[in-house]
Amino acid sequence: MKTSPKQATATLTEITLLNERSECLHLEKRTKTTFDYPLHKHKELEINYVENGAGLKRIVGDSVEPVVDLDLTIVGGGLEHQWAEPQEFNGKEMHEITIHFSRSLLGEELLANQYFKGINMLFQRAQRGICFSQAVIARIKPKLWQMANMEPGFARFILLLEVLHELSETNDYHLLASEEFSQAAIPSDNQRIRLVLEYINKHFREEIRLQDLADLVCMTPTSFSRFFNLRTHMSVSDYIIECRLGYATRQLIDSVQTVLEICYDSGFNNVSNFNRIFKKRKGYTPTEFRKQYNRSKIVGDRYGDLLK
Repeated sequence: MKTSPKQATATLTEITLLNERSECLHLEKRTKTTFDYPLHKHKELEINYVENGAGLKRIVGDSVEPVVDLDLTIVGGGLEHQWAEPQEFNGKEMHEITIHFSRSLLGEELLANQYFKGINMLFQRAQRGICFSQAVIARIKPKLWQMANMEPGFARFILLLEVLHELSETNDYHLLASEEFSQAAIPSDNQRIRLVLEYINKHFREEIRLQDLADLVCMTPTSFSRFFNLRTHMSVSDYIIECRLGYATRQLIDSVQTVLEICYDSGFNNVSNFNRIFKKRKGYTPTEFRKQYNRSKIVGDRYGDLLK
């Protein structure tokens, strides 16, 4: 029987300065020598650009990655994120542009229109966080600075649409948080693969047989394996592992269960194997990851007025 995870402390919920009744978007331009804002989330989408940020650590959901000189990320509403400094970080002058805006900025009817299909898919991917390549950043950077240096108004809004359109057209990016951690919707227009993914997402904590998945879509196991790989660009076993790891990282962050309890509760049947796979995929052991995340969740008294 699965146990109910024991709860840990909550992540800071930020109330941004975006006022939907008077602003389409809110932009902040900062020059800073330290990144000390704690791990947080908010309901708005966020575009965050950092210049001269090499040495920082970017945390988005269950993804922890080092930042190079230029960093451009879109984070969906409700997804935890932070740009943090390692203890040995030497202060230097960094530049940051942060843009907050709501999905309702365009409205569901407009997002359903074929002209905005790409931006709608971009917003869906942002549920897991998106990090763009240096080549994409080089193209987008001038428009971000143009937005930052102009007065709020219609021209800035139009420029944001241009930025979103260009970002929606590129494949030069990688997703950050795992699907299970971010609880993102399954972005597929194929009914058979959606059926399989929904089944795996519901039963990944149990033993899942390849034959059972193939039977769901009336295919042989061999044909199904090829079909699944073609549609998801990963094997069935790798996808199940990703689901289990996403759930495990969520429990490491949001509960006080032991690593052993989380291992078995997530569907792994061997703690040594769990530790090995976790470190290979995340770069940390489960214990190290929990310590790293807990340090990022510390909220000082000066942030207390932002808590809900």
